[in-house]
Amino acid sequence: MVDCSEIFVGMDVSKDRHAMAVAEGGRDGEVRYYGEIGSDGASVRRLVRKLERPGSRLRFCYEAGPTGYGLQRSIEGLGHECAVIAPSLIPRRPGERVKTNRRDAVKLARLFRAGELTEIWTPDEAHEAMRDLVRAREAAVKDRTRKRQETPTPGSGRASKRLPPAIRTAESTSSCPGTSTVRQADKPGGALVALTAKTRCSPATTRTRAHGAVSPASSRPAR
Repeated sequence: MVDCSEIFVGMDVSKDRHAMAVAEGGRDGEVRYYGEIGSDGASVRRLVRKLERPGSRLRFCYEAGPTGYGLQRSIEGLGHECAVIAPSLIPRRPGERVKTNRRDAVKLARLFRAGELTEIWTPDEAHEAMRDLVRAREAAVKDRTRKRQETPTPGSGRASKRLPPAIRTAESTSSCPGTSTVRQADKPGGALVALTAKTRCSPATTRTRAHGAVSPASSRPAR
């Protein structure tokens, strides 16, 4: 019996377990489900050693996903080829809805042997670390922007609702906040209320109220 020149291994990977299927080289080669192994490095090394044959070439593949590129680096470190496949470009039959680990592994091995899978570019460890750093910075910037938008500014409705009840009552009952709220400056939050009141009253009105002067309309002589 002559050994096949190539052996194609399809892997349906997950966080805890990997489902494996093996397709012998050649158009009429056998495609069989191998079983499941652990996702740890020791289990992967044992599987590779069992599949190795003299004069044969092992070729592994699995779908890109949350497991990352660590599995690919481990297999390539053992001296074998490993391709990461784009999930969106895998051929699918119309009406194919049932998905199991076993079916996915067998399908990957069969399509990989037929050359119908599209391999994606995989970064090295330095490039992947830089990519993670950029993503973390973008997330931090978005979080900072969201926090700034949630923080109330002085003078806004949200800021006045957080003031102490006594200060908030004095501000709402006064005809002109420039006179009633300035007296609250010695209390907690009073400085904020005084600053808010001054911005909402015109200088002329505040000055007239403070000195007790009559309004221009009342000072006109009667006809």
